[in-house]
Amino acid sequence: MIGQEILKMMNSLSKEEFKKYRETWKSEWYDHWRLLDIDFETYMLMKGLTKQEFKNLNSELWQNT
Repeated sequence: MIGQEILKMMNSLSKEEFKKYRETWKSEWYDHWRLLDIDFETYMLMKGLTKQEFKNLNSELWQNT
């Protein structure tokens, strides 16, 4: 049941939420993700986002910066 709730949440991820996840990943990278070679895309895929959703949100975010 929890997995379905996470999927539902990730399917409705907004650009602001995506940006928040990116900032969290960046702040935790040195201590948690660096040695595991986890980039931001892999981090978001682990949270349940599909590759296409990641590409769409990431491109939208970069177009606005």
